[in-house]
Amino acid sequence: MNPNEDTEWNDILRAKGILPPKEGPTEDDLFEEWDQAVREANEKHLSDKELSELDELEDEEDDRVLQQYR
Repeated sequence: MNPNEDTEWNDILRAKGILPPKEGPTEDDLFEEWDQAVREANEKHLSDKELSELDELEDEEDDRVLQQYR
């Protein structure tokens, strides 16, 4: 019996206090997953762009960074 398995039996044992509570994903794990998903979406989005569109996006990003700096 593996206490780390996600089974109905282990859920019952956890509810009765026989097994310790199952550890969920940490905040860092969730952030990394979200960050990876955003990165993949941006890469896919950027791969469909023409060079002039990429230059325009880069200029917009530069403007945003400068606005935040001010």
